[in-house]
Amino acid sequence: MYDYVTSNSNQYAKNCLCNRISAAQLRHGKYSKTKLAKAKHRAEIGRRVRGELKQIENAIIDIIIF
Repeated sequence: MYDYVTSNSNQYAKNCLCNRISAAQLRHGKYSKTKLAKAKHRAEIGRRVRGELKQIENAIIDIIIF
């Protein structure tokens, strides 16, 4: 954006915009609270699984290298 704007304020503006968009989608029926909660739960599980895969991958690489 502008040179004088710090990254913190950019992040704040992005968070505000994302919150406004998600509120509008929830308000106008694109997502229900239960569907949103299920999606967040699936996302959390996916992040956990990807983290475990990364750990396994790193362990295999360490075994192969040494």
